[in-house]
Amino acid sequence: MSSRQAAVHIIKTWLQEDLFPDRQLDEVRSHRAFTREVVLGVVRQFRALEWVRSQLAPREPAPLDHACLLAGLYELFFMNEVQDYGVVNDLVDIVKPGGKKKAGFMNAVLRRALREKETLTKKLAAQPLAVRLSHPDLLVDRWTKNFGEETTQALCMINNTPAKTVLSLRTSQISMADFMEHLNKLGMKATPHPYLPSRCLVLGRGILVQD
Repeated sequence: MSSRQAAVHIIKTWLQEDLFPDRQLDEVRSHRAFTREVVLGVVRQFRALEWVRSQLAPREPAPLDHACLLAGLYELFFMNEVQDYGVVNDLVDIVKPGGKKKAGFMNAVLRRALREKETLTKKLAAQPLAVRLSHPDLLVDRWTKNFGEETTQALCMINNTPAKTVLSLRTSQISMADFMEHLNKLGMKATPHPYLPSRCLVLGRGILVQD
């Protein structure tokens, strides 16, 4: 199973069963970072992605098609350095077993998303705060009433920021300099944490930490 197939499978299960996908992600071993980025990105940006999807395909698709569209739109609109047409081709291949009609639908919707990306991005930016930053209306209304719109927008943006992985070193066993040198030899990126640089490191995205 490719990384995109794994992501689509987990998103489909989430849509159907309304279960947070953390347990399924724990079972992913190959290309874990990419799969995790797509799945959790779709969860975080679900409302914005659904708005974009509704502009391209007003009727809610079948679960597999729906999951593919959400994964594809997340990659195309929210991820950098993806090969746009590679995304489209892979997702078309995932739905191909369902027949030519499904493959044609997926191809048409995602290629239209590419053509209209700039326009759709501008229209999304003009939507209400709760839609464009994917938060419940009730929560945004409550925050706006208590904190004002500017602070509410900042809170929503913070909520949409992926959590960083931070290591706390046992400096009695290894020095920060030696550990950094070890990571560099392994090709892993890490930077000292700004609040406790003598003991803590912020790992680059996509590094799997095991017990």
